[in-house]
Amino acid sequence: MKYLLDTNVVSKLFDKSANGHLRIREKIASLKDEDEVAVSILTLYELEYGLANAPEELRDVVQEKIQQVRARFQVVPIVTAGAARFGKLKKALKERRSLDKARIHLHNVDLIFAATCLADGWTLVSVDTIYSDMVAIEPDLQIENWLTPQQEVPPAAAARRDRTSR
Repeated sequence: MKYLLDTNVVSKLFDKSANGHLRIREKIASLKDEDEVAVSILTLYELEYGLANAPEELRDVVQEKIQQVRARFQVVPIVTAGAARFGKLKKALKERRSLDKARIHLHNVDLIFAATCLADGWTLVSVDTIYSDMVAIEPDLQIENWLTPQQEVPPAAAARRDRTSR
């Protein structure tokens, strides 16, 4: 399996006091050798924004987190193949949630994560609830929340996952 970690999961992974920190560490440790775990280039952008806005006393901690992310994980670029999926998904999400132009822009990074996963066959690991709406729009989008107890995968989803992992 290929897992793309959302920024919220990366933040919890590198913050020992965060709710779910141990669960995420344990999940990563339990993965098979052939499994891939990566972050999007946008996660680095978001972490760098956090660094730029961090109080002086926290800057070293945030900088260390960024260095650990770069050293530990493959960094996945934004892919051209995801552009069309992004446009369609964004339009459908805007309509589904009745969002105006200003509100839909708040979800651009989430939408790019989803489009990247759809285009390149990644499973997105996130705690964001917005992805349930995206899965309703685009059923091939695979999402896992490693902070919730693992539930049995419905047979249709398991078949879809098995088909895409070949």
